[in-house]
Amino acid sequence: MISKLNYKNYIIVKGVNLESYYDKYNQLLNINCNDKYERVSEKVLKIYNYIINNIEFNNYNYFFKLDNDMIITKLINENYIKNYNYCGKFNINYNGNHKWHI
Repeated sequence: MISKLNYKNYIIVKGVNLESYYDKYNQLLNINCNDKYERVSEKVLKIYNYIINNIEFNNYNYFFKLDNDMIITKLINENYIKNYNYCGKFNINYNGNHKWHI
């Protein structure tokens, strides 16, 4: 979906049962974690830990977690987001616990 915007500055993250590593050619970050929805907070924590500890990602200022069911219609202007630590919504019809969502 992001390729339709002709934007090349992104990575795809996949949970694997191997050591975490970055495949620069395919822009694929493989993270050693459980890739189930119920463990998304573990995956996100491990992603950020990997990114901040690897110099390959030093040229990035912002990171957005997008799911494969999201539709991107335009790129977000950096001036709009630079004052936010978190931007987003969650499904208000879901009765689960959102207290971990900071």
